[in-house]
Amino acid sequence: MHQKLHRIISPGTSGRVTSMIKLGSIDFDDGVLDAIRNNNLVIFAGAGVSMGAPSNLSSFWKLTCDVAQGTGLAPTEPLDRFLGQLQHRKVAVHERAAQFLSPPGSAPNALHQDILRIFRTADRVRLVTTNFDLHFETAARMVFGSTPDVYKAPALPLGYDFNGIVHVHGALPRAQEMVLTDADFGRAYLTEGWARRFLVDVFHRFTVLFVGYSHNDVVMNYLTRALPADNVAGRFALTDEVGNWDLLGIKPIRFTKLTGSDPFTELYDGVHRLADRVTRGALDWQTRLVEIGSHIPPIDEETISEVEQALRDISTMRFLLKVARDPEWLKWLNARKHLDALFGNTELSEREKLLASWVADHFVITHADTMFEILASHELQLQPLFWWYIGRELGVNKDKTLNESDLTRWVSILLASKPVRADHHVLMWLAERCASNGSIQLALKTFFAMSEHYLIIKPAFNWYDDSDHKRSRYLDADCPLCSDQWSLNGKRLFHPIVPVA
Repeated sequence: MHQKLHRIISPGTSGRVTSMIKLGSIDFDDGVLDAIRNNNLVIFAGAGVSMGAPSNLSSFWKLTCDVAQGTGLAPTEPLDRFLGQLQHRKVAVHERAAQFLSPPGSAPNALHQDILRIFRTADRVRLVTTNFDLHFETAARMVFGSTPDVYKAPALPLGYDFNGIVHVHGALPRAQEMVLTDADFGRAYLTEGWARRFLVDVFHRFTVLFVGYSHNDVVMNYLTRALPADNVAGRFALTDEVGNWDLLGIKPIRFTKLTGSDPFTELYDGVHRLADRVTRGALDWQTRLVEIGSHIPPIDEETISEVEQALRDISTMRFLLKVARDPEWLKWLNARKHLDALFGNTELSEREKLLASWVADHFVITHADTMFEILASHELQLQPLFWWYIGRELGVNKDKTLNESDLTRWVSILLASKPVRADHHVLMWLAERCASNGSIQLALKTFFAMSEHYLIIKPAFNWYDDSDHKRSRYLDADCPLCSDQWSLNGKRLFHPIVPVA
């Protein structure tokens, strides 16, 4: 069904339940958008990023084939070992690779630019690439007008605290420092270990998104050796493959590889939409959410995901709640579990407080029947602060007409779900509302609730006994009224209906 938000258990993320944000044809895990919002995402860019026009660079397999031309040998797996054999035969592997990776006219493509746009500003870029080309540096100047810090192996930054573009396997034009052969990978990940040290810290500290990799890439085989067993942060990969990503502790975010001249259209479109979404400014969000909120809740998946994303941040949620008045929004939010906290016992977050206030202000009186249905689905349980919001709306906002039946049901529900130490002001407001409506029996019922006692037991202050100097142990018990004496006596709610002695 279109209205159903995809719920999954993400592999390698401690079984957390996550939702999906649909952008184009790709369902992005909301963990990716959370990481972007919290400035906690690192994108890993592989050879696939630089293969599309006008970059037109080779995959690792094609590069190996090009390097092997004229040697009489055909590439075999594993490719890093084959390149090592070529080097042992005195083939200038690194120099030839650098030549093939520098074709005339090669330039950054749209994917380079959109990946960088995800970070919004140059100083927030956290990009690790195993590519040797410098297209990200060129794209950064096109997108931001400046270049982030650039690091080229083996001189790598601290993995747990860095910003910029990191060429973890080296970069042009320093051909001899490019990691290509098995001996190169051995130095990077084993004997010298500079790549592994950097990556372990990255994977521990940040949420990572792989773009342009295959699960069986030679490069991915080495990268995953640095993955810690415990998944401290999320790991995701944009992929068209069904491969065993789960075994690597990586959650695939799938797109479909098409036929024809542009097989990766879905990938390009999805990343472009992601960049557009995360770079959307406050005014754009406001315009869009006012448009959505002025109608009934959406049914198409992309707009649903747009609303879901807006609801995750209190600043954007305000734009929606400012205009959403149709009771269908109340049902929609309840069905998607956004209101669950209002019917529990835990303390409300600022976001949940905003929701509680919105529900009370706009639906408790004017759409009471819808509220009663939702309350019934939560077994008439009310979170204490939400209880207070509802009581305040009923008792204080007397400009809104409330019929006898709805008032009776509301007061009965609030009295039945009253917190142990309910705010006596709410009870007083309810009693006043009942009295002003002429509902004397209901006002009296509320007055009795105000007159109830509750028990407090606490350790007493102990003194030494004069005779044996032993400390005696006992408890103090107190039974204060739910309300204060002024509320019970000073207001005289029932005068002159109830004679005062």
